[in-house]
This record gives sequence, structure tokens and C-alpha cells, in this order.
Amino acid sequence: MRLAFLHGSNDLYGASRVLAQDVELLLGMGHSVSVTLPEEGPLTEMLVELGAQLSIEPLSVLRRVSGAAGLRMPLRLPAASQNADVIVLWTVALAGYLPTLRARRRRVICSVHEILLGAVGRLLAAGTSVLSHSLMVNSEATRRWITGDVPLRKAHLAYPVAPPYEPIPRPATDTDALQILLMGRVNGHKGHLDAVLATQGARDLGVEAEIALVGGSFPGQEHHLADLLALIEDRPWARYGGEVADTRGFLERCDVVLVPTNRPEPFGVVALEAWAAGRRVVASNLGGLVEATTMVEGITVPANDVPALSQALVRVARDPTLRLAPRAEAPVSTRCTSAARELAWRAALSEACV
Repeated sequence: MRLAFLHGSNDLYGASRVLAQDVELLLGMGHSVSVTLPEEGPLTEMLVELGAQLSIEPLSVLRRVSGAAGLRMPLRLPAASQNADVIVLWTVALAGYLPTLRARRRRVICSVHEILLGAVGRLLAAGTSVLSHSLMVNSEATRRWITGDVPLRKAHLAYPVAPPYEPIPRPATDTDALQILLMGRVNGHKGHLDAVLATQGARDLGVEAEIALVGGSFPGQEHHLADLLALIEDRPWARYGGEVADTRGFLERCDVVLVPTNRPEPFGVVALEAWAAGRRVVASNLGGLVEATTMVEGITVPANDVPALSQALVRVARDPTLRLAPRAEAPVSTRCTSAARELAWRAALSEACV
């Protein structure tokens, strides 16, 4: 088949990395794959190297900062999608294309990688569920959100593929401090501020701890980065590493990875990356993040609870077993595989083309 993906971001965060996985998988299955992105960026080279046809065109993308004002229906379809057998909308941020695609009798799969709360989120979930020919979701939590208003609608579960389990040896250092890492976009709900405050709390409880924070901010959300930089300005044990393409160096130096989000996450790709690197995860007990954390044998804590997060860090610091790599045989090793994701794609494509 000729598959045309529309993706609203050109970055290397969770959904984009999963897109690259799927492009490689679908090309290996014998399909032709094109991807339309709204601008140049680090994902471009990766997709070209995989063998995808790539085009850069303006796309109508719903952003969190847009609110209801962003719910508009584009009438023009990207050129790369004109001759495709199936259009794949990569996340509901592209759901505005659904009415036009259906009016032009195009077959559409929507791959859902988000949980959006509130009235706008409910509207998007219902519209996406009704207008897509097939749905793919990245967790049970995402499935519950997207099909909530249409409970009889099927959604094909496809967990992201975990990286190969290759624990990174810790280099010798001149400090015994607990090394903490947070990787994620600085957008106000990934928990960067809570992570810094929790590290301070652990230090106040007698644990020598340091934290590195990695990730950039999305246009329109730069104030969240400014808040983070202001918070760590007088804390020499907190370091902001900026946006990086390769996090291996940060994972190598850390003892534990934090995912302290304060809104329901659709999944937790960072948890998979931490497991593959041989690092334990401490994460909020919200949404699909719970599924990911459980599969990698991590630790969950109540969301928005800085003291609980501090106590979890103290626990990791004082329990030597929690600094050991999680098991290679953790549930993630059988649930987040290429074979499982290929089965989901075959089912979704079959349903979309009926």
C-alpha cells in the first residue's frame, strides 16, 4: 500500500521517535511510506535515512496553546497525500483534516498519542473516533480516552517498541551523590519544577542528590523554560542540559530517571528508554504512564506530590537494589516489541481498507 503520514512536529520527542519506528516497520512490511512535516528539523534526516519519501508543507495543527481557536477544518490536503491508499494522521493534533478527508472518500487511520482533558479534548476524541476508519492507540489509558464517547468503537492497541536491552555501565566518578535525570519537553506539565523541588526535599532529608534536566520548550511555551531556569539559578546541584538529540551521555551518568508529570500521560516512552539503559524509573501514577512504569519494574508515586517524590528518591538512594538495572525479563520485553506492533498495524490497515 501507499501510506501517507501527516505529522505536526519535527522533533525527536516521544511521538516522533515512535513514528520513525513505524516508518521502518512499515517499509519492512513492503509498503510505500511518505511523511509530511510542517518544517525542517532533526526528524527529517532520520526519516530520509530510513527510506521514507519526505515533504515539508504547512499543516493545520492543533496546539495546546491554541485551545478552541485551533479547531478549524483545512480544505487543502498536502500534496503527498493525494495518491495515497491510506492517510495516517499522526496524533489527534491533525484531526482537523478528518472532515475533508472523509468528504473526499479517503481512507484514514488516526494514531493516537495523547490524552487531552476538558471540553476541547472530549470534542476531539469523539470526532476522531467517529470519523477515522481505524484507530491505533499507544496504551489502554489512551484507548479509554479516545473511545469514551463511542464505547463500541474498536481501537487497536500498539505499545511503542522498546529499545534493545543494553544496560549502560556507570563510569567511575568522584562523587557518591544520587544522580537524577529528567528527559522531556519543558511545557509546564512534565514536572520539571516538581523534580527540582523534590531533589531539594531529598537533600533536606540527608541525601546528597544532583539533577540534570534535558529538553527544550515548544514555541509559545518558552515561559515554562524561563521558570525552570529561574528556579535552578541558585542551586548548583541542578543542571539544565538543553535540547539534545542523543541522551545516552545523560543516561550513562544517572542513577534514576524521573517522569513526574502532573497531567495524564498517554504512555511513557522515556520509561522504556530508561529500562533499556539499565536505569530505574520513578514516575507519576497517571494515565498510560502507569502501564509503562509497571512494565519496566519502576516506582510510581502520586502526581503533584513533591514530598512523596522526595521520599521515593530517598528510597532509591538508600536501597542499593534500586540502583541495579531492572530485569531484562521485565514485562516490557514481551509487550513492547516489533512483532506486537506489526500485528496491530496489520489489523488497523485491514479495518481501514474494508
